[in-house]
Amino acid sequence: MKTSITRRFFCALAALAVGALPLPIRADPTSDVLAAGKNFAALKSWHAEESSEGHAIGVDFSAPDRFRIQTPAGTQYVIGSEMYVTVAGHTMKLAIPQVASMIAQFRSPGQAATFAKTHAVKDLGNSSVGGVATHAYGFDDTTEGITTHNVLDVGPKALPYRMTVASNRGNAVITYSKFNVPVTIEPPA
Repeated sequence: MKTSITRRFFCALAALAVGALPLPIRADPTSDVLAAGKNFAALKSWHAEESSEGHAIGVDFSAPDRFRIQTPAGTQYVIGSEMYVTVAGHTMKLAIPQVASMIAQFRSPGQAATFAKTHAVKDLGNSSVGGVATHAYGFDDTTEGITTHNVLDVGPKALPYRMTVASNRGNAVITYSKFNVPVTIEPPA
């Protein structure tokens, strides 16, 4: 009797634990990648680390239009359509009107429709990024004569955790983290 109750207790506990796991229900590869893009665009903030050919860049984003870009040469800020660049101790404020349209395009639902029509996405199976269980998707892209092979690792809450880009012009790995962790991005004084 005691064994039967103990067994039922542990079976029920195991069922609850499995039921609580965030197991994603996959639609199809293209829909999964589009969902990750939509969820990413809806974030209030995030952090990214990009490494390519021995260089590293850190990017912080705060919605709707603030970026802090940390490069080996220094930190740059994009606030709306203005960029602040510090060179040799002097900060310059540059107007870049294209930034607002680029951000709007990034958040546009039309981008998803275009992507779905022009990219064949392949399911590459289970993966892991920094110990977080993810699922990998691959797709190729040709823009302005440059062909890239891309692998997107999608993790919990259908968010992108890593993007690996390989092309004839070089390779890059972008790792995303700190989703919706508040960050303050102000231009330099």
